[in-house]
Amino acid sequence: MDKIILGLLMIKKLTIYELRNIIEMNFTSMCSSSMGSIQAAIKKLLEKKMIVYEEFVENSVNKKFYTLTNEGKECFLEWVQTAMISGKMKDMELSKLFFMGFVPTKKRLPLIESYLADLKKEKEQLENIKKQDNNTAKLQYIAYIEKNKTEFSHFLKVTENSNIQKDIQDIIDFELLTLQFGIDRTNFEIEWFEKLKNKLICD
Repeated sequence: MDKIILGLLMIKKLTIYELRNIIEMNFTSMCSSSMGSIQAAIKKLLEKKMIVYEEFVENSVNKKFYTLTNEGKECFLEWVQTAMISGKMKDMELSKLFFMGFVPTKKRLPLIESYLADLKKEKEQLENIKKQDNNTAKLQYIAYIEKNKTEFSHFLKVTENSNIQKDIQDIIDFELLTLQFGIDRTNFEIEWFEKLKNKLICD
């Protein structure tokens, strides 16, 4: 969770509610999107001086914009430049399948059907995200960074490119690759659990 928050703040400063919305839309397969989990991660990052915040009032409501410190940027960049480790994608819900032999026979099929329904909703959400206009997102990123050049000068330093548009395109490309991975993995799970459902029906 903390690395995801740092990564999002590499792109732009955000309120905790904006962070939650982005995490809920894009990262629910990787971490919890509960406000409690996000607040705990924010508290940890503040204590480690990896992020800071500035307060402002909007429509008589106090809000906080969170931004990265140099320590936060260095921590994130060190982490993101290490190789991915296989077998690290944890899903505690899968343990319910492992122990399903303890579930009464008549309850197994409804549980699988419920999970399949959730998977199909997740696939639909991911495909809707994929349909969004990424060129608009790219232009918004560029405009935002141009407006906040000093704060986001790390873009060019990190990638060692000399073109901010190339940096932004790379960020969007890898976001889309991760999105496609999520769609492909969800398709695999749907196919696998459909076969299990049919097996339970036939048994």
